Amino acid sequence: MKLNELALIGVAAATIVSCSPAKKEYASYELYPVRSGDLTEMEYTPEVTNFTLWAPTADEVRLMLFDTGDSGHAYETVSMVADKEGTWTAKVEKDLIGKFYTFNVKIKDKWMGDTPGINAKAVGVNGKRAAIIDMIPKVGQLINALRWLLRQMRLFMKCITVIFLSILLPVFSTKVNSWH
Repeated sequence: MKLNELALIGVAAATIVSCSPAKKEYASYELYPVRSGDLTEMEYTPEVTNFTLWAPTADEVRLMLFDTGDSGHAYETVSMVADKEGTWTAKVEKDLIGKFYTFNVKIKDKWMGDTPGINAKAVGVNGKRAAIIDMIPKVGQLINALRWLLRQMRLFMKCITVIFLSILLPVFSTKVNSWH
């Protein structure tokens, strides 16, 4: 009976070891996996924000979430999961609009420090943290932008009219007086 228990423990230990990610080392840059498709690092919706980072040599990657773009500590740290083609992914299921994030990559047992990534759409102060913004404007925002643009065009046309009249009116009044 003791031998059976040891065999069962051995199978469980082998299973746990086989689930750990293998260290990735490449002899040259040509051997790195090539990411196909879109390289978007952050995709926001009010329900969920998806994060993706291409880091083929990483042993571990963390997503750090911040309230501000310039100071303070991360209020949440999310472990990212190794995915295909050297990418790491994480999903945060809450509304993160207006928050900031960085990635922290561990290579050869050393944390490399925070980076906003190379494909950030917007960043905070001095580019140290990436901003979580909604890149797809709402219909109401588009309508407001068009209204503003029309108001600006009306003001511009009024200014042009005043300038035009102020230049041409003296010319016409001089010509009319000279015809008599």
